[in-house]
Amino acid sequence: RMSDPRSRLSRAFWMLCTMEMWERLAYYGVRVVMPIYIMQADEPGGLHFTGAQKGQIYAWWFVVQSILPTFTGGFADRSGYKQTIGASVGLKVIGYVLMATQRTYWGFFLGTMVLALGTAQFKPGIQGSIAQHLNDDNSSKGWGTFYWLVNVGAMIGPPLAGILRGWGWDWV
Repeated sequence: RMSDPRSRLSRAFWMLCTMEMWERLAYYGVRVVMPIYIMQADEPGGLHFTGAQKGQIYAWWFVVQSILPTFTGGFADRSGYKQTIGASVGLKVIGYVLMATQRTYWGFFLGTMVLALGTAQFKPGIQGSIAQHLNDDNSSKGWGTFYWLVNVGAMIGPPLAGILRGWGWDWV
């Protein structure tokens, strides 16, 4: 059954999965070292914010990124998955750049919110697009592969960020 042509996964499917893997690598890589960057007092080049400020950043990041997909999913369905993915990648790039360049609390906070908005928009777009490339013969294999690659990105991101952090915050 695995060799049945109907169960094969398309080139577009593999491209989408690769995009998701890199997105998760970047997300989990930054998310794991960010607390050190935000508040560790003896960290050269860090922001030296308070624990309360770090908590506020992470709380709002969670809220925006976790609740908005309920609404951005409808946007993705109406506007098209490619457009949604394109817009979300743009937002994520802007968010990462702001987080890397802003040294004030509100500047960095804005960067995390833009990144959270981009992530909230990316998820429905990528999953809707992947669903279009699956059918009854390959959907279990497709979703299993997709989530496996999500986990590969999540597994590689944190140690890679730790290595890059050793070279300097600019590398992360």
